[in-house]
Amino acid sequence: MDTDDVGLTGRSEPPAAEVAGEDLTAKEAAGPATRRRARGAGRDAEALKAQAEHQVRRARRNLAAARKSRRARVLVVDDSPVFLDVARSLVSAAPSLRLVGVAASGEEALELLPALKPDFVLLDYRMPGMDGLETARVINEERPEAVVVLVSAEAEGLESAAGKAGAVGVLRKYGLEPETLEALWSQHMPDG
Repeated sequence: MDTDDVGLTGRSEPPAAEVAGEDLTAKEAAGPATRRRARGAGRDAEALKAQAEHQVRRARRNLAAARKSRRARVLVVDDSPVFLDVARSLVSAAPSLRLVGVAASGEEALELLPALKPDFVLLDYRMPGMDGLETARVINEERPEAVVVLVSAEAEGLESAAGKAGAVGVLRKYGLEPETLEALWSQHMPDG
């Protein structure tokens, strides 16, 4: 192979055309107008890629802002200070949830309800005074759009009573995960 067959990249290029007995590469045979169009198309492709990347970044920012603005307002009600601390951590680890208040009793939760306007209520089933079922019934009457979930050490057998009280479900306190709370919220959140 002649050294004339070696292109700009240092690789050999097969002859694309033969003019007056000379071998021409594909680049040389294409002519200047074709080469300009190819360079222009490359620039156009780069510009389109940059524009698409910019649009993706903007869409991600808008989505993050929308998610942040639609975070569910959470009220946690439990007579155990230990569980209240655990619940604070769980809610703060869930990106779609925001803790707006805690209450140590059903009565306290009902006092806070008008001011806090929670979207999501984690409510202990067993509390002294007003228990979780009674509190859930009142919350459901006063704020029917709120998603109420009962939490208990022993959740089995409480589903029917919880449903009658207006709760969407019962969860075991132990082993509760942020993903579980987010899944319940996304499944039961009101439209709009």
